[in-house]
Amino acid sequence: MKNILVPIDFSKASRNASGYAVSLAKFFDAGITLINVIPPAVIIDESILAPVMITQAEILENNKQLVKKEVEALSKKYPAKITGLVQEGFPADIIQEMVKEKHADLIVMGMKGKGKSNSVFGSTTTTVIRKLSYPRFSDS
Repeated sequence: MKNILVPIDFSKASRNASGYAVSLAKFFDAGITLINVIPPAVIIDESILAPVMITQAEILENNKQLVKKEVEALSKKYPAKITGLVQEGFPADIIQEMVKEKHADLIVMGMKGKGKSNSVFGSTTTTVIRKLSYPRFSDS
């Protein structure tokens, strides 16, 4: 195992997943990629919410700073290759793309994030489980 992908949303569950990924990475001498996905912007009548709206660009920039802090905090525990990315799109789709792009051998993610799902697993986790069939082993 050389690459671990860790989707994060800055919740307690994703921080726990990051810590677990670090312990696995230590054992396998693997790299970690943290990925934070910002869902696409929803168009709302600007006249009603204009005073309180935050732009998608501001969210992206804020989350880039949060990811940077996460990488720095984890790097103190595990001095190895830990990278962090922020992407805009549908979380399960972006996670699937990152698995391919980063040649991830494993995805470590929290069971429940910031969402308000009433199920055991959060909606993003459930979607990722259904969309991706990992681990995948090949003969090559």
